Amino acid sequence: MPNRIQINGLDIEAPDGANISVVNGKVTIDGKPYGSCGTGKIVIETQAAFQLTCDQNVEVRGDVKYGVTAKGNVAANNITGGVEAGGDITATNITGGINAQGNVVCKGNITGGVNARSISQGR
Repeated sequence: MPNRIQINGLDIEAPDGANISVVNGKVTIDGKPYGSCGTGKIVIETQAAFQLTCDQNVEVRGDVKYGVTAKGNVAANNITGGVEAGGDITATNITGGINAQGNVVCKGNITGGVNARSISQGR
């Protein structure tokens, strides 16, 4: 099933495992230019079953399966892939390794490694 992503009104479909980059409002998928989306928070409508690298905040309205690297904050449901953020990371459950320059807030369980300025766990 393709992953559906919407970035500032630009609809994108990408296969599982794709490498997606959003830098300075320009989108590339597996190294090929896809289009421009302007700047602003990246919203992923489904599970993030791909590798995403971006220079903005990211909101995943599902789970992170492969990984996200963002210069800003990352918010997701469950994180099972690695996440690196220049800001805060917020999730329901974490089983993948995460590294945040800011704080990590996890409402449920943490079973992966976490490196952050501070870690808050619990409901």
